Amino acid sequence: MTAQPSDDELAAALRELRISQPAAGITKLHASLVETRPEWVVSAKRTRKILQQEGLVLDSGGGTGNGSKPKAGLKTSAPEYRLNPLLDVSKLSNKIRVHDFGLPKGKVGPTRTFPRSQYADPRRDRALF
Repeated sequence: MTAQPSDDELAAALRELRISQPAAGITKLHASLVETRPEWVVSAKRTRKILQQEGLVLDSGGGTGNGSKPKAGLKTSAPEYRLNPLLDVSKLSNKIRVHDFGLPKGKVGPTRTFPRSQYADPRRDRALF
């Protein structure tokens, strides 16, 4: 007889599988769950949801699918940007300047130093950029 396990039962079973298969992804863990517990009816979507709630999803940084373990100590979620203090943009052009936008990711980029209306398109009632 098939039955649907409670969230607690499913979480406990997935924890056991994660311990026995530390490098397996969500799809392989779901396949192992179905194989070891044939009496349970569990969808892959529910397996993914429980794994995410329990913090059992690998942070492999791209999902290569090769089964390799993530390297210890590497937990970068976003690239880091920094201003190069040796770069003097004013030598290259007087129309742009480098600006640190101060976002959580620390994005840096060029901004214009001239008013938008300076390069207005005469055929349209708006600026080119």
